[in-house]
Amino acid sequence: MSGSKIMNEFETLKTTFTGTGPQGIGLTLPRELDIDDDSSRQIEDGEILVTVDDLREMFDPHVNRTLELIEEQVDAVTINGEAVKVSLPM
Repeated sequence: MSGSKIMNEFETLKTTFTGTGPQGIGLTLPRELDIDDDSSRQIEDGEILVTVDDLREMFDPHVNRTLELIEEQVDAVTINGEAVKVSLPM
């Protein structure tokens, strides 16, 4: 995996997100940003806190749109009288 430390940390956080878990995960901000602690933005000691709710807010619109697209595709197939076959990865 290549990229900045924060992007690598976020990628790990994103790909392991289950919708539950700890109240928050701290992502290390790049030092060159020189960002001061800011409790209103949940930044402390060079880390920004990303909560489960933050992740849901980021992902929900995309997941919901994907589900809508799947539903539209299933509807299109069933309107033509064809059977819907679903293959799930093992």
